[in-house]
Amino acid sequence: MSYFCEDYPDEIDELVRIMMGKSKATVEYTAQSNVFGCISWEDSSTQNLSPKMYEKFIKPEITTWCNILRQAEKPYFQHACGHLKDLLVLMAEQGISGIESISPPPTGNISIADAISLVPKNITIIGGIEPTHFLNDSLETLLETVEELIHVNKDRGFVLANSDSCPPGVEIEKFLKISNFVREHIF
Repeated sequence: MSYFCEDYPDEIDELVRIMMGKSKATVEYTAQSNVFGCISWEDSSTQNLSPKMYEKFIKPEITTWCNILRQAEKPYFQHACGHLKDLLVLMAEQGISGIESISPPPTGNISIADAISLVPKNITIIGGIEPTHFLNDSLETLLETVEELIHVNKDRGFVLANSDSCPPGVEIEKFLKISNFVREHIF
């Protein structure tokens, strides 16, 4: 994509314009449906594109989606896993309701505590448990992480989740014990 943007800028701009038109039509249709809200797996990450490319190609499209969905009173949650540190401010400017799958290293490059310093309180943060930690950490270490995440996010919308995906091999007992721990400490 980077090479094409340099070698064929007019063609890329036209392709993106067409793709944005198709996506906009889909969002307009979705806004009229009976769904509660929307999430897309756009997979923003600076491992895939630079902040400059994000601002040119992704931000305008998602801003349009958010405007359409806001008029229909439907929230939009943006899936974004990986290296987000340099994209979070741009993402927040789009009008999103939440960011799903924020992950600390090694999958991502920002802690939840650092993310909340960049993202306004009206944007829900979803994630926090790094996938490889979910697999490899002891239950005791995971519960310490969960307790810290609960504390850091006590004054804002937050959904505790494993960030991005759960690797094969994570035993159901870890999920159940974390779920019970959260119920005991929050409710």
